[in-house]
Amino acid sequence: MSGVSGAGAPGGDPVLGGRFRLGGGNLDGGRRLGWSVRDSGSGGAGDLPLVLIPGSFDDRAVFAPLIDRLGEDAAAAVIELPGHGRSWPPAVDGSIERFAEQVVGVFDVLYDRPVCVGGHSIGGMVAIQVAGSAPERVAGVISLEGWTSHRAARAAFGGDMTGTLSARQEADRQARRARVTGRWSADQVSRFSRIWRRWDGAPILAATRLPVLEMYGDRGRAAPTRAALGLPVRTNIHLRVIAGVSHYLHLERPGEVAQACRRFLVEAAAQCRGRRATDIAG
Repeated sequence: MSGVSGAGAPGGDPVLGGRFRLGGGNLDGGRRLGWSVRDSGSGGAGDLPLVLIPGSFDDRAVFAPLIDRLGEDAAAAVIELPGHGRSWPPAVDGSIERFAEQVVGVFDVLYDRPVCVGGHSIGGMVAIQVAGSAPERVAGVISLEGWTSHRAARAAFGGDMTGTLSARQEADRQARRARVTGRWSADQVSRFSRIWRRWDGAPILAATRLPVLEMYGDRGRAAPTRAALGLPVRTNIHLRVIAGVSHYLHLERPGEVAQACRRFLVEAAAQCRGRRATDIAG
C-alpha cells in the first residue's frame, strides 16, 4: 500500500468523532482505501484493537452507535470497503479474499501487534477470511451476521434481513445506501451485490484455532441452529443470538452488542498473550 495518509497525527473524523483520525492508502490500479482509527486511551477491553468492516452499501457511520458504547478507552478502527465512504472506486470485480488482503495491508500501516477483526454482513465474511489468510495478525474475530456462506441467510432466516427494523431505522438504512451508491452505476451495484455469493467460510471456521464470536438476531422467532448458520460445533466458536432484532443488530441493540464485544475482547487478548508466551517458551 502506497500514498498512506493519516497514520500518525490526529485529523478528526466528523462521523465517528472523539479521537478518531482519518487515513487512507493507495491500492493497485489507482484505487484508494479509506479508514478511521482511534488509539487506546486507558487500556480498556484488554487493550486489543478492534478493527471493524461495514457491510455492503454501508459506510463507517453504521458503526457509530456501537463504537460510542465501546467506550472512549477502546482502541478501534473502521475500514471501508472499496466504493464505500472514503474508499473509491467500487470493486465490481472484487472478492472476499481480495478484500481481506487489503484489510491486512491496513494492519501493516496501523498495527505492530495482532488485532481483533470484525465486521457486519459481508464485512464479517471478510473478517473470517482475514483469520484464515493471516492468522498471525489476528487475536480474534467478531462476526455480526457475517454469513458462513450465502446459503445460511436463507436456511436460518428465509432471507429476512430487516423484519424488526422500525420505520425510522429502515429510512436511515435506505439513506445510507443512497449515500454510498449515489456515484455508482446500476451495473456496479449489481456486480458488487453478487460478490458475497461466491465465498464459503466453512473451511476456515472448521480449521481456525482463533476465538470467534458469531452474533445474530433471531427476528423474533426461534433461535437459529448452528447447522442452519453453517457454524461448526467447536469450543472456540461462540454463538450469541440476540432476541427481537434482525440483520442490523448493532443498530437495533448497540449496547448489548457492545457489551458482548468488550467481554470477548478481554478474553481474546488474554488468549493472545497466552499463545505468544507459549511461542516464546517453545
